Amino acid sequence: MAMDKVPARDDKEAYVESLFSTVAGKYDLMNTVLSLTRHRAWRRFAVRKARLKPGDSALDVCCGTGDFALELAKAVGENGRVVGVDFSESMLDVAGAKAARRGMRRIEFVAANTCELPFDNDSFDCVTVG
Repeated sequence: MAMDKVPARDDKEAYVESLFSTVAGKYDLMNTVLSLTRHRAWRRFAVRKARLKPGDSALDVCCGTGDFALELAKAVGENGRVVGVDFSESMLDVAGAKAARRGMRRIEFVAANTCELPFDNDSFDCVTVG
């Protein structure tokens, strides 16, 4: 699909998923360059403000390549739970590989539409969207 065409409403979800799948391998670099590295600081700030404790649970919606989920995992520790949800499996592949490289295999990455999350209400102590 050409970037200059606006998709029909029915095709929007597929268009967005395709767009993020296309940039998945370059997303982290783009995020770093476009934010002038500030994305790291604001993510740490947001996690501090959440006041998570070891053993808490956190959900990262639209988790992309998993940076927020990784930061949340540091806060909740080994006994905590972190789930990252995204509908781009390419982004989730990058997130899973990144978590594995950092020894954070306990983060669960789930492919799902964030408009229809597969979790019960009040299942998490904290929810982020980043």
